[in-house]
Amino acid sequence: VLKFELIGGDFDSVSSLTLSDIIFLVDYLFKKGPAPVPKKTGDVNSDCKINLSDVIYLINYLFRDGDVPTPACF
Repeated sequence: VLKFELIGGDFDSVSSLTLSDIIFLVDYLFKKGPAPVPKKTGDVNSDCKINLSDVIYLINYLFRDGDVPTPACF
């Protein structure tokens, strides 16, 4: 479990990013699950859209030592 102060991607509000946050975003995008609250937390790659690239960004952050999520657009 990775801990940080940024809200981006922490959809279950446990102050860390885990696999459950990735699953939450997949459910929102592809299974009509609930939207992230606030919605801007879903735009983890700061391209002003919430889409598959945000899921990939979270996967890279958690499992491939990628960049820290930085929601900035909404």
